[in-house]
Amino acid sequence: MSWFPIGPDDSGGWRLDIVGLLAVTGESFIHDQAEAITSSATCLLPRLMPAPQALMRARRPVALESETAKVCGVYSGVTMDTLGFFANLIHPLDELAPFSFKVLRIVYTADLVTVRRGEAVDDLDNGGETPRLRRAKTVHGALSNFTSNSPLFESANKDVGAVLYSPLNIVAFSSFLLTIGLVGAAAYWNDGTALLGIALISLSTSIIGWAGWWRTDIRSRRSLSKVPDGDVVIRSREGAFILVKCSEAIALELYAGIQECHHRIQARAYRIFMMIGALCIMPAVVLFGNCTFNMQILVGASYMILNLVYWLIGILPRRYHWDLSRYTVEDITPVDARNAHTVTDENDPHEGMRSFTRTLWFVIRETKRTAWVVRSGSAPSTPQWRAWLDEAESAAYKTDRKWRAVRRKDEIMVMSSEELSRAQTTHGN
Repeated sequence: MSWFPIGPDDSGGWRLDIVGLLAVTGESFIHDQAEAITSSATCLLPRLMPAPQALMRARRPVALESETAKVCGVYSGVTMDTLGFFANLIHPLDELAPFSFKVLRIVYTADLVTVRRGEAVDDLDNGGETPRLRRAKTVHGALSNFTSNSPLFESANKDVGAVLYSPLNIVAFSSFLLTIGLVGAAAYWNDGTALLGIALISLSTSIIGWAGWWRTDIRSRRSLSKVPDGDVVIRSREGAFILVKCSEAIALELYAGIQECHHRIQARAYRIFMMIGALCIMPAVVLFGNCTFNMQILVGASYMILNLVYWLIGILPRRYHWDLSRYTVEDITPVDARNAHTVTDENDPHEGMRSFTRTLWFVIRETKRTAWVVRSGSAPSTPQWRAWLDEAESAAYKTDRKWRAVRRKDEIMVMSSEELSRAQTTHGN
């Protein structure tokens, strides 16, 4: 007798009846990427996909998930407790080290498009407006219609969808081709059971994908009146800060607005499609367990490979799946603040050590304001802290970048009420 079964012999060989369960495993991989999968039209492709039931939800999400963080407008005064989905893709909070600090400038990509007149100098020597210059002006004019200064701004270029060649889209199309190959193999071996099972599971994937298909709608400012800048400060739970310099329109889209999910079918139809999809999955699992041994090997191997691929995709940063080309992001963190999360001078127990106070001072130094600190709860509301904030704002306004913020905080914290009052009087004078 052999220690291991040999061949697909029913009397003691390999049996792969459990292969149907592979079709519904890997639910966590699919659930974590459900929004990205159903945001693209590739979700409509009939194909093998691990655990398509992971896309079935009793209630469809009405808004994209947000990250817990304190977000405060430097000039607007608007304060929120969550960071929007797309904002967290642009600058992920989980990539920030404790007490780190970044200054980012975010602008509309379309606003950066300019007519480079130098390219048309030679043509202009001939007199008149050349076709090249006319084309440049036409492109620039068309793109400018999608900027915050355009009357069309309230409805133009609002959608931020999946990248055409994102990893999920590539896998979706590849699995579609794989499914066609399995159908051909089932037909070659005259395996009607496998053929019907593949057809049902592929149909369920397409139906469920159609039911969950959605698009984004980023709320934009409708009024074209002059408003202050939309700079915002984001504070993570670990004490890291991001200062975003942007227009009020971008601040509304990424930070103050709600990034909604607009589903393409109505809620009642959604429930019907979910039911149909579930009814297709159940018999498909049974059929996979009763197809021929060769098809069980192919189907089982296909699902194992797909599970591995979706697991690997889950490791990638989420921003790889989304088209954020609407925005251009530039890191403009000052050189003397880039190492806020590290020890810069071991001989200086105050300014050389990483601390929340030092990082907070770096942010105040760039914003030249402290009202946002109070509104966001980034500092205690004690008399000592209020005195320190007053001095920090004054030093920032005077562009005193070498002000010893941490040492001064330590001095103020041990002051008595009388000493604090005298210090505030001296500071005010």
